[in-house]
Amino acid sequence: MKKIITFLALSFAICSFSHADETIIETTADSVEQAFHDSYKYVKLGGGIFTTPSMGPSVSFGCRLEEKDHAIDISTNYSGQSRDFIVTIPKALYLKYLTPYECRSFYYGGGLSFGWINQHEQKKSFCGLMGELAVGYDFSRYAKTKIFTELTLTQALVPVSSKNKYTAPVITITCGIGF
Repeated sequence: MKKIITFLALSFAICSFSHADETIIETTADSVEQAFHDSYKYVKLGGGIFTTPSMGPSVSFGCRLEEKDHAIDISTNYSGQSRDFIVTIPKALYLKYLTPYECRSFYYGGGLSFGWINQHEQKKSFCGLMGELAVGYDFSRYAKTKIFTELTLTQALVPVSSKNKYTAPVITITCGIGF
């Protein structure tokens, strides 16, 4: 638990301080409209927490299509270590921004993914449709380089085969950079 709290604190600090010297951009109606018809590709790095008190590295590649107060996020994700892992190909989320016209904003959303979860110690594996819930903070909505942090909860929903066993939820904590 101590490692998880340390990881969260370091992730938040890195994302926060990376834009500490960012100058405030005066926004006009035209610049707001342009910013919200934006799409960008991103890379997210972090960690995934399984039912056991272990944490494995996490990496995601995706694209986010923003439109005013919402966004569609499509990505491919991997998180795990040796025998405990989760892979989602693809993951699609609908995200809603709480303060859409601000440079920084919290967001939340949900969606679906198709993928695999393996929890070796519990002798459970799952392949099929999974539900996704996400909460995050976007540090730089108007900047050319986007910085954000996100917490995602993934739960197995509909198995492909009756041999699949339902697994416990997986929590993933990541920091992302978009370009």
